[in-house]
Amino acid sequence: MMPFIRAISGRFCNSFLFRLRFDERGGAAVETALLLPLIIAGGLLCVDLFKVGIERTRMEQLAGSAAITLSVQQKLGKAGLDGLYDTLFNVEGLKDVRGRHQMLVSNVTMPSRRIWWSLSRGGDGVCAETAREGTYEGTLPVDAELDGNGDPENDTHSLIVVRLCRTVDDISMEHLALPDRLAVVSVNRALATSVDLDEVLLAEAVGAIVQEERE
Repeated sequence: MMPFIRAISGRFCNSFLFRLRFDERGGAAVETALLLPLIIAGGLLCVDLFKVGIERTRMEQLAGSAAITLSVQQKLGKAGLDGLYDTLFNVEGLKDVRGRHQMLVSNVTMPSRRIWWSLSRGGDGVCAETAREGTYEGTLPVDAELDGNGDPENDTHSLIVVRLCRTVDDISMEHLALPDRLAVVSVNRALATSVDLDEVLLAEAVGAIVQEERE
């Protein structure tokens, strides 16, 4: 009796293992389960990149509008700058990000790249430093570079440079390593060789205009 049982059980086990070896049912489910985390991560990354791209486009439009508006001024006052700032950011979706962004406005005389003045609105330390010893070292349009041997006495025109920076922790869920901040630059040629400031803005500005006023 026992040999018969062992023979039947052995035959059954061998047959079961043989079918299991070549049975592909459920393979697709296993593969899907293994790939599902990668699919989800890829989808979330696409969502983050889309939101960051939309925000960058909006920032570029704001910086461009600010540069165009400021470039036609011969003298800038605090009321004008604050009014422009409030107008640009008083739109839906941007009212709650004022502590997350910074707008730096600079009047750069060319071709020496001397910073005539620089003013900040919004948060502090959001934008990376692009000035060294009173000289603007950020990227400028190629057509703005003229031969002046770096001497301010040879400056023939000036530029309004608007830099807009913001952190992205509120629009990116940090699914993968994305930049922790966005930065855009808009440059427009000013009508005046140098744009003057009123007394209030002069008191908070940094740059060559401050040194000349003190002298």
